[in-house]
Amino acid sequence: MRTYVLGAGASFPIYPLGGHLLASIDGYIRSCGSCFDRFQYDVDWPAALACLQHNVNPLLREAYRSGNLEQIFTALDFAHLLGEEALLNILRASRQGPGDVAAAEANYDRLAPDIEEYRKTRRILLWAMEAYFQHRHEEDRGGYGSSDWMALQGLGERLTAGDVVVTFNYDSTIERVLLQQGKWSPQDGY
Repeated sequence: MRTYVLGAGASFPIYPLGGHLLASIDGYIRSCGSCFDRFQYDVDWPAALACLQHNVNPLLREAYRSGNLEQIFTALDFAHLLGEEALLNILRASRQGPGDVAAAEANYDRLAPDIEEYRKTRRILLWAMEAYFQHRHEEDRGGYGSSDWMALQGLGERLTAGDVVVTFNYDSTIERVLLQQGKWSPQDGY
């Protein structure tokens, strides 16, 4: 039994590396016209990118400037968690008394506008990423035989019964290869 660990870059050049993923999503969203009807692509997408580009948080601005979607989500997820924690603090304060509840509510009210902006931006990014990957997975069916797939197909051919593949990629290229080769199925592969 052998274990293969696939990390960043295992599906490149089929899919962009993490530092180029945001630009690829942006290109797709701007060109798709009317993608899946989750939000107003022509209004909400540019607004979400502007929020990142001009954000008061320098870490978020830098993550956007570098195009690193994982860092962007780290900052947005942290803001989301802070909002959840502030709501929980209101509940916890209810055990202490009305003064503590008022202080916890004031803290939440202070955070809420910024957190809501981050949540909206996060939601738009997630929906855009979903549309992008749905589109790319459809494209994969037609491009599977191209030379870009040769490295993953070669890995699949080397696998034998009992081997384990651990992947940290954001795409399903290795699953597609192994399904095509009859070595994996979503029914029992996970």
